[in-house]
Amino acid sequence: AGTADARAAAAPGSAPVPVAPPVAAPSEAQAAAEEDSFHDLVCLPPGCPSHAVFGYEFFQWNVCARCHSSSEPVPGRDFVYRLYVSEVQDVARDPRIRELSSAISVLEARAPRRIKCPLATEDGPGGRCPGECRVQRFCLSLPRVFAISLVWATDRARAEELRATLSMLHQDLDLARLFDVPPAEGERRAPPARYRLSGMIVFYGRHYMAFIFSARLSKWLLFDDGTIKVVGSFAAVADRCVRGHLQPTMLFYEALPATLERYVAKHAHAVSPAAESAAGAGTTGGAGGDGSRAAA
Repeated sequence: AGTADARAAAAPGSAPVPVAPPVAAPSEAQAAAEEDSFHDLVCLPPGCPSHAVFGYEFFQWNVCARCHSSSEPVPGRDFVYRLYVSEVQDVARDPRIRELSSAISVLEARAPRRIKCPLATEDGPGGRCPGECRVQRFCLSLPRVFAISLVWATDRARAEELRATLSMLHQDLDLARLFDVPPAEGERRAPPARYRLSGMIVFYGRHYMAFIFSARLSKWLLFDDGTIKVVGSFAAVADRCVRGHLQPTMLFYEALPATLERYVAKHAHAVSPAAESAAGAGTTGGAGGDGSRAAA
């Protein structure tokens, strides 16, 4: 109803009923500005540097350990792999486990998922299955840099714990042993997808520092607030961490050239020039000097 109709409908002696003025439709320029603002606030591929460097996509499904029934695959994306130090140390007590790749693959196989079988509520040929499932992942794309978050049970780790953990971190990671990855054309099994440690963030109390490997110098550098120091080999880094009670909390493993060519470049989304530049600027080539770029 119009304004006059609204006033006529009002009870005698009462205040006029307020009527909101008409709202003008946004112009094309305003709509375009709002859309640009939305894209600035929301992290979206393919132009996002975080997706271009750290993101990896996969399908995940549950497989029953008892009857081998499987659920429908669900797509997913991740940026950081979480790892509990206490679990790694427990697995590493086995003298056959000397690599971090082996320790993670064992943990993935042992992890209690407590996920019911897909046939737990359905009557299959053998009746309802009481089994539990494990999660399977098939990676559609691998990242340029594989980031691992180390979760410690204490912020005052003993020197023995630090030494044992650091001895495993410096070894190359093979993501083909951790996840199902697509094999090359004409091959039955996927070749190794090797990554090498190129940086890590450590902490003592509430103070954080970073160790970064420079391919240009072939040495590890320490970044501590505004101070940059040359540390040298990873053995020197590990010694400094043990003596200073510095606990690694974030690890950055960079894809080696063969992995980049075989797994990353072929499956990577097209990224904007800005994202490609950011991805290249963060490439160090790993602690073995196999790359062609340097972080410092």
